[in-house]
Amino acid sequence: MTVTQFSKSFGQPSWARWDSEFPAQTYRFRDRGRFFGDAMRSGERFHCAFSQYTAGLWVPPVYYEACLSVEGALAGEKVAEIQSEVPVQGFGLAGQVDVAGTLESGRPVVAELKTTLGEYALKPKPAEVIQLGTYATMFRHEDPLLLWLRVSLKSRCISLFKMDQSEPLLTKISGCLSCDRSAA
Repeated sequence: MTVTQFSKSFGQPSWARWDSEFPAQTYRFRDRGRFFGDAMRSGERFHCAFSQYTAGLWVPPVYYEACLSVEGALAGEKVAEIQSEVPVQGFGLAGQVDVAGTLESGRPVVAELKTTLGEYALKPKPAEVIQLGTYATMFRHEDPLLLWLRVSLKSRCISLFKMDQSEPLLTKISGCLSCDRSAA
């Protein structure tokens, strides 16, 4: 089962609802062309571009400014040693973490990139909160900084949502991963 499928299987639990409607920070980036295709395809293309960007490879010009702004948002949070599209397995689940890194202090960071062609970058949905918490649990991190970066390709805006105290979420997810889901 993928981490995304696992995360969506919970529905809308209250323990995974994001409290604030507003991001911790917002960033703007310049227009470098039009994004074509549907939201899913644009999101896949952006993820690929950001992975290439973090590897020091060529990035399609239409995505360059957005990649630069995501890097700036992560730097603003003092995230260093960034890796993108990191495969992770465990607990019978598999997935790819969009961004993994550490703070200058050594504290681990796990971040999710979500793209939209809509006007607004909405707060994380419960399934997204569970998804990122599951990734952090699979890494066996203790109290990592969790970040969601909503990249609105249409409005050229990145909204950064931050969970500084992740331990309660990870404890809940650890309990869910430990139980025998096949018996349910």
